[in-house]
Amino acid sequence: MTKIKLLFIGLLMSFTVLSFSQVKTDTVSVVNVVDDMGGKSYLIATQKLIVANEDKTKGFSLDVIFTSELTLLSKMAGVGGCNENDQLIILLENGEKINMTSWKSFNCKGEGYFRLSKSTIEKLRLSPLSKIRITNGRSYDSYTGNVDNDDKNYFIQLFNSYYNGNYKTIKN
Repeated sequence: MTKIKLLFIGLLMSFTVLSFSQVKTDTVSVVNVVDDMGGKSYLIATQKLIVANEDKTKGFSLDVIFTSELTLLSKMAGVGGCNENDQLIILLENGEKINMTSWKSFNCKGEGYFRLSKSTIEKLRLSPLSKIRITNGRSYDSYTGNVDNDDKNYFIQLFNSYYNGNYKTIKN
């Protein structure tokens, strides 16, 4: 339970650190956030991948959680109410599909957590994104969206930055 609490604290802090800027950068990377007061450091992505309709009333965001086991966090908006056992399908430009099921139990925050296996990470590192579908496992509402041209290389850039290991440090 302590590990989960730390994970949520880290996520909360990452949103705080990154909320100062709404400007999207050309390249997604990983930064090392150092909490001077807590004596901890953790890795976060410089931006999330957002797939949504034009009005931003329906869709989802994806963000990687960098712990010993890499996890993909989804946050849905306008795709059903409470959720559990969500389904995520990622279509790559090379025609390959990645299917994942969230291990997150019932919640009403629109959150899903997907384990990223080594083979899934390698697929995401090798081919640009085409479109993504998320399905609420409780209501079966879904949203499918094309990935914007600016975001097609999101995971390629993110995982190359992660495995490169040269992280910019931000003090919090």
